[in-house]
Amino acid sequence: MTELTPDQFEMRRLESLSNTIFGVAMTLLAYDLPRAAVFTSAPGWSELAQVYSGKLAGLALSFIIAGVFWISHHRRLARQPIGSRGDVILNLFFLLSIVLLPVTNGLYTN
Repeated sequence: MTELTPDQFEMRRLESLSNTIFGVAMTLLAYDLPRAAVFTSAPGWSELAQVYSGKLAGLALSFIIAGVFWISHHRRLARQPIGSRGDVILNLFFLLSIVLLPVTNGLYTN
């Protein structure tokens, strides 16, 4: 491999960062689900359906969307092993939008 100039970046490092960000964002999606403290005793199916109905649909939809974005981002980074400073900055803005996914999911389910 040739020597990198100061304005070039290895996209493998950005891929590692993006995998971590996607993992944290997808984990935080489930963090918004109601806790066991909501129930005073063992819940029945009707209570579970009442508490989790909208939240599970939002979780599933957001998880699928995040998964599709992760796959496309991974495929794009695999095609470009070296990127410029502008490429990295654009990718960081994209990853910022992924970090905001749990926030939008919380707003959607509430």
